Amino acid sequence: MDSGTPILILLLITSVGLGVILFLIKVTVPRIFKRVLDHYGHRLELAELIMNTRRAPALWLTRQMEGLARNPSSDQTARLQKQAVRISIRNLKAIIKFLSNANTYDMPETRHMVLKELNAIRREWEAGGWSAVEPDPDYVLLRDRDEMEGATYITNDPAAGDEAESDRAI
Repeated sequence: MDSGTPILILLLITSVGLGVILFLIKVTVPRIFKRVLDHYGHRLELAELIMNTRRAPALWLTRQMEGLARNPSSDQTARLQKQAVRISIRNLKAIIKFLSNANTYDMPETRHMVLKELNAIRREWEAGGWSAVEPDPDYVLLRDRDEMEGATYITNDPAAGDEAESDRAI
């Protein structure tokens, strides 16, 4: 072995290490960006759904709705309904905070209008309790966002006629 061999081995190991690091960066960075964008897009979709229905998304209340479907006692019913209202208000406040801090709208007037509407809905939920928060029955109860992807719901809209209209769940 001559004196240049250890240097060549060190260069080979370094280049392989850098190649592995660059490969890992190439694989993980797009996944991270996709997760971040999905998370923000999901919040915007939820805000739109809430403004359209003025109800809490069923996605937030699956556990409580399943508990209510088991015909619990009146004490348990009241507890589940209070829990559902608390969860809905907390999640709505988080969406309001996100929208007030994120640069998601082109014009400040649009952001102000959306925030004003969501705050009005929050006040309705706080005043109305369960009857104001109860999820729209047209939306499927979904356990998590993976089930939400590509999920559909069927509307009970009489204007749709006999044909059931399929659309995204949330």
